[in-house]
Amino acid sequence: MRKAICLVSALAAITSVPVLAADYPVKAPANVATAYNWTGFYIGIHGGYAWGDGTTENITGSTNFPAGLIRDRHPSGPFAGGQIGANYQFGQWVLGIEADLAASGIEGHEVEESPVTPGVLSHTSGRYPWIATVTGRLGYAMNNILFYGKGGGVWSGHEAASFTTNASGTVTTMTRGSETLSGWTAGGGIEIGLHPNISIKAEYDHYDFGPSNVQRLVYFSTGTIPVGTVNTRKIQDTMDLFKIGLNWKFSGR
Repeated sequence: MRKAICLVSALAAITSVPVLAADYPVKAPANVATAYNWTGFYIGIHGGYAWGDGTTENITGSTNFPAGLIRDRHPSGPFAGGQIGANYQFGQWVLGIEADLAASGIEGHEVEESPVTPGVLSHTSGRYPWIATVTGRLGYAMNNILFYGKGGGVWSGHEAASFTTNASGTVTTMTRGSETLSGWTAGGGIEIGLHPNISIKAEYDHYDFGPSNVQRLVYFSTGTIPVGTVNTRKIQDTMDLFKIGLNWKFSGR
């Protein structure tokens, strides 16, 4: 009889374990971190350095530097500015558009000897006081890290001045002129979200100002060529740029 009572007591204890366990509260799972949201409008600042290669070809010419003469050029320098844009995220893909404008210290200086008259030199300087782009962006997001490519149009101011010296070093002619160059751009980079509204980026871009750009340089000094004479050149430049930037997004979570 005592054995039967013990057995019944043991079975009751075993069967009561689930019931007792059910009486204890179940701890809720830890909250899963919210995925980074790239959708929204943003503004930002950027800066960097550019280096390039290019040529100018004389469409009109002079006795010492005839039409068809091609000069090499290698502009370089820093730039800094701002950008505005918008992104829309669907899944891990991010589609966007961006416009930027930068003040630029990009410039180049070249000295070319006349192919006709030995000792006669042309001293040319060119600078790009501003650069602007409008591009589309397509990226792939890994939470708060975005890898993206971009492409679109680029425009730049271009100011040039030149003077010619004879074999004795005397300045004989001087010219100056300014035009707006246009072309295309392509590039890519990485952007990292540090906060729902703040991100930083590092980017490489390539600019191509094709051969359709023409600049008019006007002679403004006395010399062998009358003042007001126009010298027209065809400009073909390419540039490579590295930039870093900071963006502030107006919406986020």
